[in-house]
Amino acid sequence: MSENDAIIDSLFARIGGTVAVAKAVEIFYAKVLADTGINKFFEGIPMEKQKEKMRQFLTYAFGAKTSYGGKSLESAHAKLVENGLNDSHVDSVMEHFVATLKELAVPDDMIREAAAIAESVRDDVLGK
Repeated sequence: MSENDAIIDSLFARIGGTVAVAKAVEIFYAKVLADTGINKFFEGIPMEKQKEKMRQFLTYAFGAKTSYGGKSLESAHAKLVENGLNDSHVDSVMEHFVATLKELAVPDDMIREAAAIAESVRDDVLGK
């Protein structure tokens, strides 16, 4: 498989590219901010900037030919971990992530692939 074939076959491309990722991020954060168990972690966070960071991260993580110039996941979440972010909170985030993809009618195999990618960074997010 050539590099171009890999990009075309990336989860990013299969899920619908930039438009789909942007829509998913909007729905996802609506769910997260409505969840009283985790929304406290977003108090005082400029959400448009946060959404842009998430769009960039997902674009990169889902295999688009791009780079991610943001902070490391551990560094970006260190303050949240200091304030109590733990596995149960990440579980809630994962539930909202999967629910978002289901709401967008993403096929189950792609949801599993996206969830595996998201799950693979859990320890980095939690600084483990």
